[in-house]
Amino acid sequence: MFLVAACDTENDAAADHEAADADSAVTDELVTDADTVSSPIVEQTFGAFAPWSSPIEDFRSFGVDNMIEGFTQEVTDLAVLDGRLWFGYGDANLNFGTKMIKYAGGGIQFRYFDSPDDAQAKGDLWSGDEMIEHFRVFDGDLWYAGVDSTDQDELTSRPLIGGNFYRHDDDGWKKFRSVPGGEHVHDAAFFDGRIFTVGSGATDRTEWEAGNIFRYLWESSDRGETFTVTHRIGHPTQGGAGDSRFVHLLPVGDTMYVFGYWSDFAANQAYVANAYYDGETVTEFTAEDTSIIKGIWPTATLPLPNDTGLVWGVNVDTATLKYQIWQVAADGTATALDAFAGKQVFDVGYYPDTEELLYLVYDSDAYAELVDPVAVTVYAAPLADPNDIKEIATFTDPTVHLVSLAYWQGYLFAGTNDCRIFRANAE
Repeated sequence: MFLVAACDTENDAAADHEAADADSAVTDELVTDADTVSSPIVEQTFGAFAPWSSPIEDFRSFGVDNMIEGFTQEVTDLAVLDGRLWFGYGDANLNFGTKMIKYAGGGIQFRYFDSPDDAQAKGDLWSGDEMIEHFRVFDGDLWYAGVDSTDQDELTSRPLIGGNFYRHDDDGWKKFRSVPGGEHVHDAAFFDGRIFTVGSGATDRTEWEAGNIFRYLWESSDRGETFTVTHRIGHPTQGGAGDSRFVHLLPVGDTMYVFGYWSDFAANQAYVANAYYDGETVTEFTAEDTSIIKGIWPTATLPLPNDTGLVWGVNVDTATLKYQIWQVAADGTATALDAFAGKQVFDVGYYPDTEELLYLVYDSDAYAELVDPVAVTVYAAPLADPNDIKEIATFTDPTVHLVSLAYWQGYLFAGTNDCRIFRANAE
C-alpha cells in the first residue's frame, strides 16, 4: 500500500503532512450552543459568502514583509464552544511560530470571536507551537494537540523530547508539556474513559537526531496533564531512511482506529500503516486484512455520538486514487457515502443540538488536484442518515478557496486560504 508523496529529507516539521499537505486538507469538529439554534440547519438557506474578518493580519504581514515564500495562509480550522468561535492558523512546515517569536516577539496565538456581530478577533494564550491546526471538542471542553513545539528547553535542560497538549475549560486555556517523545503531536480523542493522542518522535534528542523515528499512541487519565506511551513502532529502516507517524484517531464503539504512515525518502513515497485499539492492545493491519479501513489515508475523521464515525480521504488499495468519505459502524464496517460520489469532502462538522452534519464539499474527487475556480457547496444532513444531504449554500471564486466551515448563531462561517473568514447570512 502506498501513496505517492513529496517526502522531506529532514526529520522536521516539513514532513508533518507528506501526503495530507498535497491536498491542503484541513478539518474540524464543531459543536454549537443549545441556545443559539432556532431551527434545523437543513431547513435554512444562506446567501452569498462575503468577506467578514481578517483576523491574522499580523501573521500575514510578517510572512509578506519578511519575504517568506510559500507559507500557508489558511484559516485551518473553525470550532464553536461556549459562545465563542475559535480558529486556527500558522505553518508548521516552515516553523512559522519560531520565526515570529524570534523576530516579532509574538508567535501563534489562540484566538476567537465572541459575537457574530463583532469581526474583531480576541487573543488568548500564546501557544508554544508552530501552528494551530485542528481543534477537538469532547468531554465538555476544547482540546488541541500541539503539532510542532517551539519550546527550546528540550535542547538544553531537557534532552528528553516532549510534546505539547492543550485544554480549554472553565478557567481558559492550559498548556501541558506532557507528551513524552512527542516531536509532533497530531490528533486527540476520548475513548474508554481516557484521552489519547498520536504523533511521531523519539525518546530523546540523541535517538531523534540519529534518524530513529517512531510513530506513537499516548494516553492520559488526568485530562491531558500527563501522558504515557501506549504504543510505539519504529520506521522499518532506522537511521534517517524516512519518517513514521500516526496522524488521526477515530473512536467508534469499542474500537479506536489509528491512522498513520511511514515513508521512504529515497523512493519519495509514503506507505499507509493503520491500526486499531481495543482498550488494551494496538493491532496493526496486515496485508491479509480485508477491511477497507486498512487502506484509507485520511484527511480527517469525525467521531459521532451514535457509535459510528466518519473518515474522509483516499483509499490507496484501489487502482485509481480519488477522494471519498466513509461511515464506520460499531462493528468496523466502512461504507462509502454515495451522495458524495465524484466530489471531495473537505470539512465536516457535527451539531448536537439539532443532530445534524454540515459538509464543505469541492466539486471534484481527483486526488491532490484543485482546478480553479474551485466550486464549493455546503450541505446539511441528519445524523441518522449522513447520505441524506441538502444543499444550503454555494461559493465559487477564481482566487479564494474555502477550507474550513462552522455554523454559529445563525450564520455560516468559512475560513479561507488567504487569511480571512467569510460569512453567509441566512435568507
